[in-house]
Amino acid sequence: MKNKLYILGVGVFVYLLFACYQALRAFATVPAHDIEVNSKDIFDCFSEENFEIAYKYVHWKHQTSKKLSPNHRVIVEGNMDVEAVEDEQGKYLKFWKNNELYCQVDAKEGVIPIFKMQKESYVKACQKLFCDLLEKAKFKDLPKN
Repeated sequence: MKNKLYILGVGVFVYLLFACYQALRAFATVPAHDIEVNSKDIFDCFSEENFEIAYKYVHWKHQTSKKLSPNHRVIVEGNMDVEAVEDEQGKYLKFWKNNELYCQVDAKEGVIPIFKMQKESYVKACQKLFCDLLEKAKFKDLPKN
């Protein structure tokens, strides 16, 4: 009888461990399906030099564009705007989606999520926005300052 209770107790314990593991996986901030194995291809575009190119492009586009968003930001696509901001802490590119701050890119740190606990897919989307902006900036021959 003790052997049956022991085996039953071990079985219940293993089942509870498995259930806890599944629950933690379900509520994790970075689900496994959001992580791509070859994500390095998308993010190789970020460097301080590339940030400077994109920053100058947004600044130039803001000064020369006839069509800006209602908040005087450069339109990236449909409902996405970007602005070049400089303060005492450094330079930033701030991306806005539907007039709400979506993410910002720092000259030294790269993408800075708005909220600390963000899914990996969110960070990748912000990095893709920066890489697309950089591609446009490199296509345009900007005046040297």
